Amino acid sequence: MVVTLDDIASKVGVTKTTVSLVLNSPSGKTRISDRTTERIRQVAQDLDYRPSFSAQALAKGKTASFGFVCGGIASPFFAEMLDFVMSEANQRDYHLLLAATNWKLEAELKAFDTLLARDVDGIMMFSNAVTPETDQYRYIHRHQFPTVILGDKSGDLPRIYEDFLLGMMQAIEHLKNKGCRSVGFVGHWPASRKKYPSFEQACQYHNIQSSKWPCQPPLESFIGASRKFARHKDRPDAAIVIADNSAVVFMQGLSQKGLRVPEDVAVIGIDNVQMAQFQSPSLTTIARSSHAMVMQSLDWLVEMTEQKKLLLGAEHCFSPQLMVRESA
Repeated sequence: MVVTLDDIASKVGVTKTTVSLVLNSPSGKTRISDRTTERIRQVAQDLDYRPSFSAQALAKGKTASFGFVCGGIASPFFAEMLDFVMSEANQRDYHLLLAATNWKLEAELKAFDTLLARDVDGIMMFSNAVTPETDQYRYIHRHQFPTVILGDKSGDLPRIYEDFLLGMMQAIEHLKNKGCRSVGFVGHWPASRKKYPSFEQACQYHNIQSSKWPCQPPLESFIGASRKFARHKDRPDAAIVIADNSAVVFMQGLSQKGLRVPEDVAVIGIDNVQMAQFQSPSLTTIARSSHAMVMQSLDWLVEMTEQKKLLLGAEHCFSPQLMVRESA
């Protein structure tokens, strides 16, 4: 049976309002006498009272919760990002509700609506689904609902994004200095649409021959891609792979074909997930700023929640940078 404030009030012999003041005061300080306060808290403990989340949210005008929308957490990059988001949200006295959508735009819009129905105070979206043409975009504007987009520009909504050019320039320059004259980009589309143009531009700038090696999920497909790469008569000197976990599989495939990394083929991943440093050889990678992106997003969400106003037009760009290890 659920214990209510009325139950505690009846046991102590005070009003429900008095019990609420004692148990729900943010600072713990009220005008209620110390003796009565102690008695209320003791009875609440004896009865195993648990505060009502919805009642507290109604009283405070917020739920102290944020929503996080992304395609999925099977990738180590997003799994680590989610872990960090949860930790940082807790540091700010917020809890996190996750919506994973399998990278489907319609599901991402539905996830937004579902999180709204859960009365979250704001939403962080690693998604490009919310555009000026959608009902969700109009809702955000009409109600000044705190939202941060991690991705493509969406009208004037607050946005955090990445520019891969610096990291690609560093990677290609590094490979050139190692004696590489040709580099292949291994990845799948549309996930590579932001990374590949930067790769092409960096290769052109450094006068390095570039090539595209498309493959599709699942992860095992990178084994096939590596075998095709290995037996090609004009095999590139190096490969930049769309993600670290994919790069690890790619290196295994090269090894199975008798090629050594980095002696025969240099390999660079993208992301800088924890597992990258523990591979053999350890993986050189273009390190993304996932922690910084999360902290900036949460700072904006908290600010907008407190001010009850969107940070219209706010943008912050992060530039992934090369992390040199053994594989290249």
